[in-house]
Amino acid sequence: MNDAERNQIRLILVDLVDCGKIDVKARNKALFQEHAAKGLLRSGATIKRGQREMEQRASEFVADTVHHVKSVDMSLEAFALIAEALERFKNVLGAEFDEVIRIADGPVDPAKQESAVRRAALKLWREGIQRIDRQLQLHRFTFTRPSQSDLAALGIGSSMPAPALPTASQPLQRPGKGGRPPAEFWDNLWSHIAASLYGGELIPKSQADIERAMASWVERHGHSAAPSTIRSRARRLWDLIADPEA
Repeated sequence: MNDAERNQIRLILVDLVDCGKIDVKARNKALFQEHAAKGLLRSGATIKRGQREMEQRASEFVADTVHHVKSVDMSLEAFALIAEALERFKNVLGAEFDEVIRIADGPVDPAKQESAVRRAALKLWREGIQRIDRQLQLHRFTFTRPSQSDLAALGIGSSMPAPALPTASQPLQRPGKGGRPPAEFWDNLWSHIAASLYGGELIPKSQADIERAMASWVERHGHSAAPSTIRSRARRLWDLIADPEA
């Protein structure tokens, strides 16, 4: 992995962590509103639902990071960067799940023993995290290229031939389905969505309407983007439409 690839991977991972943080906060907000309306907010149902939401989002994060990073590099070093990003994202999820517990069980009282509800919730959390860690480790075996440090330890360095650059007869390939689109891609997509909203062609009644419009544009123009990437960006727009003062 060279410096450019390393920096690209780090930027990808920072973006995915940031998008994931926004998404999970929105999921919690929706959960609290739904359970408050049903009279279930202070209940084990809120904790169980919250844990499922967190684990699902963590699973999506693993799949997205592996997919995007593989398109850049498949070395052991790249996998290590993914693992570091997952640890950061688990910290984000942990803080959000603690908020779920606080809402469902009440704030922690240092003068009292930890409640049975909190103990059960934390047990669910640990079990979910173990499943996510196993999911990531399953991908470990697909990152087969040694890192530069591994090569150095083996006494293999710059004498290795550099990979051949694409020629006119070997054009650069378009990223596969779900590949991370460049900034210009998103600029063009957002311009189309803005024009559709202004012209009245797009009158969304839910976030799903925006997601479908975005996915349709992506497909029509021969691009690709992971569903979770579209979803997180559509959620930002829908939140502003639903609550302009937020």
